[in-house]
This record gives sequence, structure tokens and C-alpha cells, in this order.
Amino acid sequence: MKRSSLACAAIGLLVAFGWLAAAGDCSLSLKFCVMRDCKTKGEFWKWKPDCFCCVVQPGVPCWHTVKECQANCRACSPKC
Repeated sequence: MKRSSLACAAIGLLVAFGWLAAAGDCSLSLKFCVMRDCKTKGEFWKWKPDCFCCVVQPGVPCWHTVKECQANCRACSPKC
């Protein structure tokens, strides 16, 4: 039986964080682009984000748009 995309998303998160060993029949990849401060790469506390950073890549590279981040961030499918 094919799982719903919401169920696959939940299972994908569990696999990505190491809480589940396999995703079964789910075909899902995740990109962790998080709103961050461009200079410090720390947590973001403003209304409009400065940058979107790929938190699974070494050095946590950042881009000014979420589209740029998603285009360059390594996918986690199911592991990063």
C-alpha cells in the first residue's frame, strides 16, 4: 500500500534524524534551508530573513533566497 505524502514526510524526518532505520516504500528527499542571520549564521530574530542557510552542509553556506538555498543544498534522502 502506497503511503500518503504527509506520512512519507513524517517518516522522512524520523529517518533524517536517526529515529527510524528505513523509509519503506516512501520516496522523499528533504533540504534543510533554515532562516538565519547572514553574518553569524545564528538564529534569526527579525521579521524578514537575511539569509537561508543549508544546515546539513559543512560550513553552513547561506543564500539570500530560499530558492537559491534549495537549488544548492544537498538533499537528505533519507540520510544527509
